[in-house]
Amino acid sequence: MELNRNKMYLPLYTDQDKHVFTRISFTKFAVTTVCLPLLAFTMCVVLSITKDFESSTSTHCRVFNFLPSVSAAIGSYYPQNFFWKFAIALHALPRYFTTSMYYTYYVSRLKREVHLLAVFACILNAIEVTSLIGLSFWDSTDNYPVHKTCFITFVGASELYMLLSCILLKKHKRTSPTELERFSLKLKWSLLTINVVCFVTAGYFFTRHNTYCEPMIYSLFAASEYVVILTNMGFHMTACYDFMGREIILKYTSITIT
Repeated sequence: MELNRNKMYLPLYTDQDKHVFTRISFTKFAVTTVCLPLLAFTMCVVLSITKDFESSTSTHCRVFNFLPSVSAAIGSYYPQNFFWKFAIALHALPRYFTTSMYYTYYVSRLKREVHLLAVFACILNAIEVTSLIGLSFWDSTDNYPVHKTCFITFVGASELYMLLSCILLKKHKRTSPTELERFSLKLKWSLLTINVVCFVTAGYFFTRHNTYCEPMIYSLFAASEYVVILTNMGFHMTACYDFMGREIILKYTSITIT
């Protein structure tokens, strides 16, 4: 009995695959995007503590502290500021791309009457990324007014985006959420809650430090800042669950998502 040779072998690629440059799992894409600033932030803090401890932890109060603030860790010393700026510049384009993916996600998942709010959420997300770039490249030492404006914009845009995203996905979905989407939303709410609590706590410790000049209070402010940043990164990492199983296909002429 003779086998049909056409059924024995599958082609290595189809005509459509000839135009594909590479395929990237969105999970790997999202993890890599978030890990860039995460690793840079970790390196900045560790280097500031080990290499520039005295100057990075000192304040006008001249009391003992054991942690540098975020602005001191990422913007005041070399090579820390280089690592941070490089990571932020490298992760910016993928972040904008993810924002565009979320626009499609919201439009497909949410009720039509809240589509304008979904657009607003995506705009807030883009503003968050843009202001993060601004506060990273114009630090408080070189240009304080620009740094301050970008920082306030970043905080406002990120907090509003996270809150609006959670509300939209909780109350305005057109279809019943999958188990993965429920887990993602629950994680988003948890990270948002911790983020807001630590943001308020950071404000309290900052005010207390400036008022009473107590030892280690500024370090507690810095630790609260760290948690705010880490929970913000974690919130954006939940995109792994929202787009689980998706692939980004880079073609020679375009980018598609499957």
